[in-house]
Amino acid sequence: MKLFTFIIAALSLAFHSSLAVEETTIKTFKESLEAALKSKDLSALNNLFYTEGASQFQIDLLIHSYEVSIQTGILESVVVVPLEDAGHDSTSLQKIIDGEIMNGHFYVPNLKPLLFSKVKFTDSNGSKWTTVAPLGLSPDGELKFSLQRLKAEQDAAANP
Repeated sequence: MKLFTFIIAALSLAFHSSLAVEETTIKTFKESLEAALKSKDLSALNNLFYTEGASQFQIDLLIHSYEVSIQTGILESVVVVPLEDAGHDSTSLQKIIDGEIMNGHFYVPNLKPLLFSKVKFTDSNGSKWTTVAPLGLSPDGELKFSLQRLKAEQDAAANP
């Protein structure tokens, strides 16, 4: 019975976290992402990332992955989905939300993941691929791509 209660509570939390983002905010993000990808505007794409605490290498790597996709593929669709609908197994999803240890360093999201973007591409040979990325609300209320930061960096800044 305790497991059942835990599962219901977890599903309720996930459902409510996706409701915390207004539909107009989601629509604005989706339209901005679609426009940036269709026009191949990397500057506009870069503006959709919340970069606080993230390394420039991580930012460049993610922008480059979209750059390769828009140069080699055709944009099929952009959708924004709740966390539980992104297709991640529960262990991977938990790492995205809570962070994980990599190479001895603890990395956490720089924005609390609330939703995922799923961007589908196809190429002239019919090959298809999807990029899936976490989204969170920035301090100014905009939906942005959430990146990772070293946990110690923000903790040290918050506690000088």
